[in-house]
Amino acid sequence: MSLGEGVPWYRQVVYLSLPWLVVGLGLEVATRVFYDAPHSGRRMFKEFTMSEPHPRRIWKYKANYLQKYQTDEFAMEVATNSWGLRDAEPDPSATLRVLAIGDSFTFGWGVAMEARYSNLLEESLQRLRPDERVEVLNAGHFNYSFDQQLIVLGELIEKYRPQVVLQGVYPGHVFSIREHAWQLGDDGALLKVSYADRTNAVRVTPDGVLKRTNLWIEEPPLGSRFIAKLLQRYFRSQQIEEAVAGALWLYEPGNSEMAEAWSLTEDAILRASAVSRAHGAMHVVFDVPQDVQVSEAEWLPHFREGAAKRELDMDHPTRVFESAAGNAKWVSLLEVFRDSYRPSLYYPRDPHWTAEGHRLAADALLPAVADAIEGVLIQGSISDGHALQLD
Repeated sequence: MSLGEGVPWYRQVVYLSLPWLVVGLGLEVATRVFYDAPHSGRRMFKEFTMSEPHPRRIWKYKANYLQKYQTDEFAMEVATNSWGLRDAEPDPSATLRVLAIGDSFTFGWGVAMEARYSNLLEESLQRLRPDERVEVLNAGHFNYSFDQQLIVLGELIEKYRPQVVLQGVYPGHVFSIREHAWQLGDDGALLKVSYADRTNAVRVTPDGVLKRTNLWIEEPPLGSRFIAKLLQRYFRSQQIEEAVAGALWLYEPGNSEMAEAWSLTEDAILRASAVSRAHGAMHVVFDVPQDVQVSEAEWLPHFREGAAKRELDMDHPTRVFESAAGNAKWVSLLEVFRDSYRPSLYYPRDPHWTAEGHRLAADALLPAVADAIEGVLIQGSISDGHALQLD
């Protein structure tokens, strides 16, 4: 049998396929040569190489690490201590200790270490109690959701022994926690956080960069870099669409897509309060308001367009956070930032607090943290059960 007179059908298939194979080979070679070529100096300023894998909380910071990082909006130097935290070494002589846990806002993304709310708060508390040595240890990790913060708290509270645990909760991580899977112990304690979908997750590259990657991109069919580039474009488009939708879902109280995520959020915050109490520490929880909550002037066109089609409740995350705080001391920064709103509180394109935003947060948190310390002192002596465990 043949598809043309005198020419076997299988040869015709080869002849018809050959041009496509040549084109495909050309595209593959072009992709490898032009798109996979290293860009000199790109990682120096555009990549953050301070991370390493962690078996329980996905990733952590490298200890004793130093790096300068720069964008078109800010430049900062990041140094970690021997505990892998962006802070100085814990001071054994400190008699009043506050442990600050949270995400990139607590970490101080975009500002110098001394300009963060935790450092400013330490200075103010020290002025209030000149006869004591006050220390606020910053354990903030960018991109950490509430479950990862909980594991950090469990690891540090035993050896740091703070009198107060200060936790900042950011609405965006309600969306990110929905990607996580929890491994619980026999006693119900959270042992490990991982990604529920291992084919699409945040991973640490060999040189310490956090990247959202996909196994279809890392291991493309036939090992083709051209196919990987096509898939990369597709998944990136998906991520953008999901991020835009998720930003709106946060402010729709009845949105079924977020029900489980809100439940996990409340559970993680309640667990953090229980861990704090079990170690004799007061738990102070505060909301880190998104810029879009603070003022409509911060709404980008895609958010404004989506908001016009929905009934949004911009206070919804704050109310849920307050409810989840339970018996912990609660501080809302949302109204503080609304009352004092000015564009200079957030960076224009990277919506984290500027030094002004950190100063406003520190001033607003001071009364609650000072009151929590006073509550600990009323319950017992400063040092009882709170000796720093350096080993």
